[in-house]
Amino acid sequence: MMTTPFVFPVERRAIGIGREAVVGTAVLPTVTVPVDKFGPEDKITGLVDKSWRAAMAEEYGYIQGTYSGSVDIGGPVYSDILGHFLLNLLGDYIVTGTAAAPNTTLAAAVAAAATSITVATGTGFAAGQWIQIDTGSLAEIVQVQSVASNTITLMSATPTRFAHANNVAVTNTSGPYTHQFSLLNSPANGAQPPTHTLTDITGVTPGSGARSYPAACLSEIVLTGNSAQLLTWEAKADTWLSVPAASAPTVAPSNVPAQPAWNSAVGIGGPASGVTQNRYTEEWAITITRKVSPFWTAQGVQNPYAMVRGSVAATAKLTFGPVPDESQLLALLNNTQPQTQVVATGPNGSQLKIDAQVTAYDTSKINDSKDAFGFDVGAKFIANVTNAGGSGAYSPAKITLINNVPSY
Repeated sequence: MMTTPFVFPVERRAIGIGREAVVGTAVLPTVTVPVDKFGPEDKITGLVDKSWRAAMAEEYGYIQGTYSGSVDIGGPVYSDILGHFLLNLLGDYIVTGTAAAPNTTLAAAVAAAATSITVATGTGFAAGQWIQIDTGSLAEIVQVQSVASNTITLMSATPTRFAHANNVAVTNTSGPYTHQFSLLNSPANGAQPPTHTLTDITGVTPGSGARSYPAACLSEIVLTGNSAQLLTWEAKADTWLSVPAASAPTVAPSNVPAQPAWNSAVGIGGPASGVTQNRYTEEWAITITRKVSPFWTAQGVQNPYAMVRGSVAATAKLTFGPVPDESQLLALLNNTQPQTQVVATGPNGSQLKIDAQVTAYDTSKINDSKDAFGFDVGAKFIANVTNAGGSGAYSPAKITLINNVPSY
């Protein structure tokens, strides 16, 4: 009698992400990421012994050298998921929530990385609450682990990211939450964003059924809005060599729907509303790239000693048509460098907004492939102070998410 071999159907695959407390120390995923592309690869440098041996062969030994990994990932945009990857790529992060009772103020200054805070009154605060400390560029949201009188202990996963002065506001929150991502420029930790572990849940790996790719550092993310398709994203990441997940991850996909790209608006020369809204944008694509340099050192370890994140650049491709005039060509010829804003509205009041204060058109070609003329534009987002975040200096763009996630 013929037996059926045991197999692992691709349809049962799931991908997870978790933020690392220590770079390269793999963690189990805290979030399931719905994607339709996940291409991991382990890369081992082969050291080949070709020393002569009075023989006609060429290779006499193969020794493993240094190693690392890479991941290509992508799929539809989900308003609650994208923030994990934006934080990894850009690093500067401000979040505010909708104020709710109770509220108080700090009774003492707080340093960055603090795991507890002292407040004027702890009455009404309770374990599990997501509380906002401070306002403006120093606003952040942390989760309460416990409350003892006027001391609030924070969850280990959400220590403070900023230092806060005495007497600043502390309040409980509810959704929606507004998350702003810009280029991190602070001197602390060399302006390096956090790293994440990406986990491939296939069932193939013995024991846990999942393989983890730690120390993930994004080198690129592409956001695309084609008016006839879903809003999509793709990303590339460098990682350490993969390891089996410590245990079987929990798969719990969000029930937030994907969003169609037609429900987005583009602003040229101002916001994506009113007289500066451009209503004939067929497709927009924003690419943010980051230099990632693995450094291998003489430390008796084959994984990189450091995964150094370098400079960031951002570009846009804009397809206009049918066009009523030569505005897109004139922006190139006259070097007007207009503001670009994209606002993509999603389900349940969610929103993705991309702001680039200075857009330098470097190509603008007339498109005659359809029944009405259009223009295909290529542009660079120029770093500026308007799009900078709490760490100051410059950023080529600012990306804002509105959803019901308290913090990334």
